[in-house]
Amino acid sequence: MEKKIYFYLITVMYDGSNFAGWAKQPEQFTVQGYIEKVLSKIFSQKINILAASRTDKGVHALNQKFTLRLNFFLAPPKLKLILVKNFQ
Repeated sequence: MEKKIYFYLITVMYDGSNFAGWAKQPEQFTVQGYIEKVLSKIFSQKINILAASRTDKGVHALNQKFTLRLNFFLAPPKLKLILVKNFQ
């Protein structure tokens, strides 16, 4: 039986002052790398996200979007609570 994948569109805002941009880079502290690390810890599995756009080093975002793929269903309000709790 084929595993079902659930896609979630997440909107975030962040202060990019301490980040080397959005895109994951070796040995750099990036927004994508940070989000994936925290999500992987929360869900106890490797998480890869896909962004709709990117920012450069030091750039802030108010309406950044990315997709989160999970192999189990989470009701959106529950997912929002989990994300808010872990990314404050």
